Amino acid sequence: QYWVAGQRDDAREILATAASPKASARLQGDDLAELLVGWAQMELSEKGSGDATQRALDVVARGCQPSASSYKSLRLWEFLLDLLEARHLAGPSEATMTAAVAAYNRLLEIKIARPQHI
Repeated sequence: QYWVAGQRDDAREILATAASPKASARLQGDDLAELLVGWAQMELSEKGSGDATQRALDVVARGCQPSASSYKSLRLWEFLLDLLEARHLAGPSEATMTAAVAAYNRLLEIKIARPQHI
């Protein structure tokens, strides 16, 4: 509701509170992953904002930390990979390629990679 009404900062504050370690401790991993992916999608929907992809990456990265309950959420990791690949395609560089490769390697390390990731 806040996002649709144009109150982006209020929406971000509410989502940040919901995704905080204290509040998210009560959420199952998939629930936290859905919250973070939804938040990132809202960030991406903001038109005319050149840093929307970076804000979405920052949001998703919260759930990809080992201490997060969503750490092994395939949905979250696949969304992160999509964002990293899109960022690389938008402006190819060594840094964007390295970030994408590191995410794929991490996916393999935590043993949630699927055949389509290889």
